[in-house]
Amino acid sequence: MRAALISSAYFLIALFLALPVLVLAQTETQVVYRNNEYRFQAIFPEEPMARDISYMTEDGESVTARQFYVERGTNLYHVNVVNLPDGPAVDGNAVEYAAEQMRQLGEVRFQFEVAYDPGIPGWLMSIAHNDGRQVRSTIYMWDHNLYIVEAITALGDTAALMLDQSIFLLNADGTDVDTGTGNTPADALE
Repeated sequence: MRAALISSAYFLIALFLALPVLVLAQTETQVVYRNNEYRFQAIFPEEPMARDISYMTEDGESVTARQFYVERGTNLYHVNVVNLPDGPAVDGNAVEYAAEQMRQLGEVRFQFEVAYDPGIPGWLMSIAHNDGRQVRSTIYMWDHNLYIVEAITALGDTAALMLDQSIFLLNADGTDVDTGTGNTPADALE
């Protein structure tokens, strides 16, 4: 009898731990979106739409950027690609400026200065938005393109985490910039 109770307890604990994964698998859909023209791949909650937006550079210049987005009620999922052809191919100042703009959205919960691959600077951030939602953001710059991944969603939204963590930067031939060899791809752009 005691063994049966222990076995049942283990089963209930395993079920309790697995339930969120099972529910998530049944309720969440994801789309792996790849855009060779804008040279990125990311996981969106559904097929994104695209539009041109304005982006204000640190110098106060308004440039046109391409935004790939999904809007679900008040949840917003964006990948903004800002082409900056007149500056360095990889500009840490442009990345830092974009991160500073993100910090203005609310209270920074965590932020890590990261590199997509050696020589490709970036930031990974989580911000408590001023309106009570969360902002998850990843920012990188590669080959004159500033990539700003931004999800503004209800707290605990898994699609925001998926988008934020899934960005791949692509070479002109469609291969991932991160070769895993430890080489510095930014050196090839000089």
